[in-house]
Amino acid sequence: MSRVAHLRLAGGPGTTIRRLVLAGLALGLAVTCLAVVNQKDSGMFVHEVALDHPVEQVWEAITRKSAVDRYYLAPLGADVGTAGAEIFYGTAAQKLIVGRVIESKAPRQLVHSFRFAGENEPDSVVTYALTASAAGTRLRIEHRGYAPGTERHSDISLGWPIITDGLAEMLAGHPPR
Repeated sequence: MSRVAHLRLAGGPGTTIRRLVLAGLALGLAVTCLAVVNQKDSGMFVHEVALDHPVEQVWEAITRKSAVDRYYLAPLGADVGTAGAEIFYGTAAQKLIVGRVIESKAPRQLVHSFRFAGENEPDSVVTYALTASAAGTRLRIEHRGYAPGTERHSDISLGWPIITDGLAEMLAGHPPR
């Protein structure tokens, strides 16, 4: 797997994933996609990744602030809680992505609402499904419920592959760049 630089949101709520990807490409960084199903007309994006790590380790990597902060595009506000708990990415003073935990079934499934802070669009829903495999874990991320063909769709389509590349790198023990 190629090394992936981890970009951090620095431009505030107006900074889109597309701008980050373009900046990364301009710097010669690898931006790769694994298995992607992009159902553009339905407002759904599915991204599947095979990880060489046990389900419990991947669960910790997607729900613990100390792990998420090492690969995600913005810091996680706090460890992911139980259903009804707030989830946000950014800082308490400048939340970039906001939502609520809808369902948490450790270590198999996490579902939460998702909205870019400051947008007037309705919340979308992200589902992380973890399944044990012979090699480790199959992680399926399904993001649904946003308006097709929008800038949000573009941001989601570009963002999840970057995030999962960073997750794989972090799990492999590579330090963030």
